[in-house]
Amino acid sequence: MFSSHPFTICSSPSTDPNTPSKLVFYIRHQGGFTEKLYQHALENPDVPVPVQIDGPYGGADLQKYRDSDRLLIIAGGSGAGWILPFIERFARHNLRSETSRSHDLKDPSTTEKSVPSIPGPSRMRIVLATRDTISRKWFLRTVSELLEKYPACGVRVQVHLTGEAAKDADPPDSKELQQSSSSSDEIEVPLKDHEAHIPGREFEGRPQLAHVIRDEAAKAAEESQSLGVFVCGPDTMQNDVRNAVAAENMQIFKGSKADGVYLHSEHFSWA
Repeated sequence: MFSSHPFTICSSPSTDPNTPSKLVFYIRHQGGFTEKLYQHALENPDVPVPVQIDGPYGGADLQKYRDSDRLLIIAGGSGAGWILPFIERFARHNLRSETSRSHDLKDPSTTEKSVPSIPGPSRMRIVLATRDTISRKWFLRTVSELLEKYPACGVRVQVHLTGEAAKDADPPDSKELQQSSSSSDEIEVPLKDHEAHIPGREFEGRPQLAHVIRDEAAKAAEESQSLGVFVCGPDTMQNDVRNAVAAENMQIFKGSKADGVYLHSEHFSWA
């Protein structure tokens, strides 16, 4: 009962001072404590369980997040849950920005150009690599529920499937696992009573992270925007991302006029 178990916070604090914030964790049961917790939840639905929480440990720099015009969020495996607060925060910001803008435009003295936008990122690209079918379905369903709750444009989701997930989604020789027949830029997500659509695409195989980062950096430079890269995944993924970001930043010393690329790495550990 006194053992410690690190879990990832998968929610953002409430933006309403009158509404209590909730800490949401998505825990995959495997063995030991998590299996006992799972069985207890099945046998005792809606029964609260007291816990002691210590932390948080790690965490992204929110000022760097807000200062980035474009965001590239990369995760692998169980890092999928780590992505969710980024999407929620981004969707909230877009909704608040659009609401504020619509309210200001009701004033006859204002024009489209005279209404300032709320500072914050305007584009977000999600890249998730997973080999687990259950994780894939859970992630897409949870993201679709988030985007339905906070309608937001500018979010694009890119899911790369390997192993079991790739075999279950489509024939293994398919290079692109597009689930939507109506659009080449949407992923269909079957829910209980309807079907949702997420802006993005699914692919077979590991993501070419160097190409992804180079592509986002080029778009940011073209539009004179700043780029923030946030990654949570295994060591190999983190190394690939670090090397790719370093390569982009080295271009500045070679005469590139692009802004530097900010990088935040989140590790699968207490560190």
